[in-house]
Amino acid sequence: MANSTTIITDLGTVITNNNTAVQAATAANAVNPTALSATGGAGNMTGTTGVYASGTYYGGMMDYLGMLEVARLKAKELAIIVQKLLVNTDHGTDSTNGDLLAKILNDLQ
Repeated sequence: MANSTTIITDLGTVITNNNTAVQAATAANAVNPTALSATGGAGNMTGTTGVYASGTYYGGMMDYLGMLEVARLKAKELAIIVQKLLVNTDHGTDSTNGDLLAKILNDLQ
């Protein structure tokens, strides 16, 4: 599994796919997450890299679609902040930072 390079769009797709009805198993996990966890780099987190390639991550009771909407909103907010930083980055003296900020902004589409 490749990493997302269009984070906001991909979150929107996940929301659209689940908006009609969250699948029964996912809905059950969100309502009764007793000892529900995922191991980095395996199971639900297969393909994860960096700090999420190992370790144990616990779920919790939640409004599943509501949390997806919050994640998308936060990604949009991050895109606005990165865009402002990128505009104010002097490319003559800070081109490395500018290039990295541009990559981050592109990944947030």
